[in-house]
Formats: sequence, structure tokens, C-alpha cells
Amino acid sequence: MRKDNILHEDELLRIKTLIDSANDIAIISHRNPDGDTIGCNLALRYYLKSIGKNVVSICADKMKDYYLNFEEANLFVSDADFLQFDLIISVDISSSHMLGFDDLEVDLSIDHHISNTKYAKYNFVAGDACSTSFLVYQIFKYFSWPITRKTATALLLGLYFDTGSFMHSNTDFETLHVAAELTKLGADKMKIVRTLFRTMTLPQIKLWGRILEKVKMTEGGVVVSVVTIDDVKQCGAKISEVDRVIDFLNMTEGGKLCVLLTEDDNGIIKGSLRTKNDEIDLTAISKLLGGGGHRKAGGFGIPGRIVENTTIRIVPN
Repeated sequence: MRKDNILHEDELLRIKTLIDSANDIAIISHRNPDGDTIGCNLALRYYLKSIGKNVVSICADKMKDYYLNFEEANLFVSDADFLQFDLIISVDISSSHMLGFDDLEVDLSIDHHISNTKYAKYNFVAGDACSTSFLVYQIFKYFSWPITRKTATALLLGLYFDTGSFMHSNTDFETLHVAAELTKLGADKMKIVRTLFRTMTLPQIKLWGRILEKVKMTEGGVVVSVVTIDDVKQCGAKISEVDRVIDFLNMTEGGKLCVLLTEDDNGIIKGSLRTKNDEIDLTAISKLLGGGGHRKAGGFGIPGRIVENTTIRIVPN
């Protein structure tokens, strides 16, 4: 694992060789897709199609409705006959279980998670990069691939999402420089802002209110809240509308670690972790729980259901 935020020349040349030798290409985004994995997928899709490649964008899980604002996001499919592809690329995926497809052999992984398990044939991972979109931008620039307005918008979407609108500590000079370059190339910044930060449904607002009402903080500074299936149903919301509330909880004064536990319909409790504390490594904590992530943002999934009494308990199904 390298200690920088760039792809090296030999890696870039390998990526180009793989793409040049392929005609039918699959690009896979991770389960429960976010702005970074979607932005990377779309940017690569736009370019590869423009040079005559047959491209299929794949994600095992349905994306949030608001991502459909971005061109061709509606063309993602949830499954495919993977034998038809000459090249299978995964973007922003740290481990094989996040692919959503059992025993799938991935040819090329482009990722920025330090917890990447190197599951692909070729793994190009820069663990200090702010986002995978940052790495995809490097690929475009190195080979002078054209960055159209829609490509710039897709890449800026990834930067915005994984830096928390440039508020996270992974935002540095290079991040802002790339964001400025993408804006100069015509990226629709306001579409991204409206999509990610200025649009909420009424049921989502009600659900967030319920989550905030349940918040507790331990003496040690652990901020905890939970979302049950009943909460989602009673608010008339979608489980995907829990997304982003964790960053709001992470604003709690005195909080050292933030935990949000969410039930899903498959008997899995999804945990989201955030911290502002430089002494806490959520990569390690997430790994212990079978998940992954970064130093200040992580996640995991465990079987069980949430029981709320005077305390919050997780019990087996």
C-alpha cells in the first residue's frame, strides 16, 4: 500500500493497455452506491463509449433517486452476464463483498480505500487520495482524455461527496485544485449542490427528526442513534433516506465517535461510523466488525435486529 495520493506511471500505462485491448467493458459500482462510486462510473462510461467501446454500468443495489439527475445514471443495471465482457472494472470498491456478486473475477480495481483487500487481478489503490474520482481525474489528465461538461460534473460529484462538500480533513490543496479545474471545464456545481445538500423529501425530514430524537451520548463521548424498519415505515420514508444524517450527528459538541445503526429488510444491521478525532482510526474499528472505510469514516454490517428499551440492544435474528 502506497502512502501517497497518486497512481504511478506503470499503473496508468497498465490501465490504458487493459482498456485498449478490450471492446466489451463492465464498470461496477459498490453496493449502496454513493456519489463517488457513481461519479467514477459515469465519467469512465462517458469516455469509453465516446471511443466506441461497449460499456455496461452495473450496481447490485438501486441508487438513490436523486442521483438520477445525472446523465445516463438511469442506464445502470443490477446484474449482467459477466462472461460477455473482455474487461471488468470496479470503482471505489474496497472488498469483493461490496461488489454484490459472488465469486466474480474483477480485472481492474481503482480505489482509494486504505482497507482495500486487493481482490482484483490488478489493484490500483492510493489510500491517501480524497476520493476515487480524484484518481480517475488523474487517468484522464495523464492520457489527455477529453473532459466534457458531463464528465467534469460526474468527477466533481465524487469529490463533493467524499470530502463532505470539502469540509472533511481529506480536503487539501490538490483536492481544491482539481475541483477548480473541473469547474473551469464546465462542471455543473449547482446541480451537485442541489442534489446532495439542498433537496430532502418530507418523509425524509420526518425520519431525520426521529433519528435526532433518539440520539444518546455516552460519558466517553460516543454519539449513538438507531433507525428501525418501523421508523422508516411510520415516516413513509425509504431506507436510503437515512443517508447523510450520520454527518449531521457527527457535529455533536463533545462527541468523539458517532455511530448510526440502521435495520434493513434482510435482517442486517448496517453501522455507519464517523469521527472528528485524529486519535481514532475507524479503518481498524470497521475491519474488526467485518467492514471497511477510512480513518474518519467507516461502515459495517452484522446480522440481527435492534431492540429499544431503556438501552439499545442488538439481538440475533
